[in-house]
Amino acid sequence: MYAPRPIISMLSDPPPAEIISPGLVKEYIGHDPDTDAEQDNVLPVLIQAAIDQGQQITGIVWAAAAYRIDGICPAWPGAGFLLPLSPVFSVDEIVGKDSSGADVDVLPFAYSLIPSGIEFGFPWAELLPLDAWPEQAVFFSVTCTAGWTAETLPKSLRSWALVRIASMYDYRSDLVTGTISASLPRHHSNGLLDRWTVRGFPDG
Repeated sequence: MYAPRPIISMLSDPPPAEIISPGLVKEYIGHDPDTDAEQDNVLPVLIQAAIDQGQQITGIVWAAAAYRIDGICPAWPGAGFLLPLSPVFSVDEIVGKDSSGADVDVLPFAYSLIPSGIEFGFPWAELLPLDAWPEQAVFFSVTCTAGWTAETLPKSLRSWALVRIASMYDYRSDLVTGTISASLPRHHSNGLLDRWTVRGFPDG
């Protein structure tokens, strides 16, 4: 019998320009400030569309944001608590709950974090108790940060996004008329996403 899957809630929604700036896109597409200035408002829309599509294809978070993961405490006191969100590099807080809903203290120094290693085949971060989880804890609420910043976003993901944005920019008239599905080409650059693609939850 499977335990219910954890519930994932986004606590912050970062603007896409934080990981792929319009300035970088302008350099890539050869934007001319004298003749293309009227297109400036289009770029943030295309950046967001590319990131959304990249996240959908890979199944992971691209732009760093705060999340809360609510799940059941591991039945075995020394078992790890997997975070079914990727990539996770830091955990801010763990709040435990007993069967009545009362808080159970989980001290910051009582556990360690094994970060995500998607490119190495380990997409899920894991929390490990240094000794054992509190006996009274039945549920965990974990606040964490998932995704990358502009400085840490993998180059292959940034490259894919730039190619995708450039294609959407070239076909932007079709985006307006609604014929984009027939006109926008599929790219060989999709292979850049292979090593970052994750599917499913840790429990399968």
